[in-house]
Amino acid sequence: MSNTDPSPLGAVPDPPSPDLTLLAVRKLETDGEQHRLLLETWIRGITLLMVVFAIVAYPFYALFAGTTPADLAQYIAPITGIAGAVVGYWFGQASRKLQPKEHG
Repeated sequence: MSNTDPSPLGAVPDPPSPDLTLLAVRKLETDGEQHRLLLETWIRGITLLMVVFAIVAYPFYALFAGTTPADLAQYIAPITGIAGAVVGYWFGQASRKLQPKEHG
């Protein structure tokens, strides 16, 4: 049996491109992390804005629709409680992600 592969068995792989130094890779990782955090911040902000708008607008809707205050309270209380828990969790997670990481 003949070896059809022209490279020797102990061939050394090509060295990485000089453009891809460790510093360049870390910069790309940092830029990607910053972009991800910016995107998460925008998503959190828009969602929070929509929740606040819904909570402020719902009483006006109920006023014009003729909903009784007891019915309004029955529907709005769980919504505000769940929204508060979600927003608190999100901002808690965001503050943990913004802390600097130590590289070992």
